[in-house]
Amino acid sequence: CRQPVFRLAVAHKSLAVQFSESRCNELLASNVASLSLFDDATPGLNRQLAGLQLAHEFESGARVGAGVVVAEQQFAAFGFGSEQIDNGERMRLLGNESSTAAGVRLNYTQPFGEQISVQAALQSKIDMQPFQSYRGVFSDPGDFDIPAEAEISARVALSPAWGITVGTQHVMYS
Repeated sequence: CRQPVFRLAVAHKSLAVQFSESRCNELLASNVASLSLFDDATPGLNRQLAGLQLAHEFESGARVGAGVVVAEQQFAAFGFGSEQIDNGERMRLLGNESSTAAGVRLNYTQPFGEQISVQAALQSKIDMQPFQSYRGVFSDPGDFDIPAEAEISARVALSPAWGITVGTQHVMYS
């Protein structure tokens, strides 16, 4: 599964906003070359997540945050391998279906001096609504839930506004 991801995060002292989008399909790149990242009629599982988080910073500099994550995903499976689609225009004609749901996200950040900090985060499982047109086609009743995940990262500040972050994520598939 090829899954390009676009992520954007903006944070202030007590408020953070995050957005991400991922695309997952089994088509060759040449088949989807004419489709843009934000074209919602591409085949496969396309997912957008948006989060809003409130945070509290303690006198020690430690920070605790909690917020909501809203997800929307589209899915399209064309012919289940029984037909060949030669170009993006043909894919757009076949359509897709959308599903939405929400979950929660918690995080904790601990600074070590002025330039280094460590962050840990947990996100709940997001129980997506089922895709009605795919009910009974796959082993589950047509839903693609987003599993819970845990993250840990370290950040080195290059300036007050910019830094380098390195981290790892564990996805808790059921």
